[in-house]
Amino acid sequence: MNDAQIDLAPFYKFAGDHVAVGLHAIDSKGKTILYNRKMREIEGFDFQELTDRSLLEMFRFDQTQSTLLQVLTSGTPILNIKQTYWNRKGQEITTINDSYPVFENGELIGAIELARDVTTLERVIYQPLKNTRNRLRSRA
Repeated sequence: MNDAQIDLAPFYKFAGDHVAVGLHAIDSKGKTILYNRKMREIEGFDFQELTDRSLLEMFRFDQTQSTLLQVLTSGTPILNIKQTYWNRKGQEITTINDSYPVFENGELIGAIELARDVTTLERVIYQPLKNTRNRLRSRA
């Protein structure tokens, strides 16, 4: 076997499971086909929970709020978008997302989202500001 014949699938799987961003990919029908470990940490779902349900069932937003579904419809990337939403378990999530259409032989076959979790960062930044505002209000 020469270098060109090496099966890269195990390397892609390893990288997908160990990268520090969440990966969520859907096919042309909106069905989840890729959902990595980091995305499971961010959103609290298992891949099996998502495979038989639509995104709109699993998350509290409408179709126009989902960058994955927007990209699937438009075929145009949506980059650096902050999204705050709630998963089915009622947990608030804030991410910065880059969503891309996926083409094969010129045909749109799906979309993929790369999500950076900023939920904790937002709490760290905004909670002290909120506490300070509340103290100032209580003094007035």
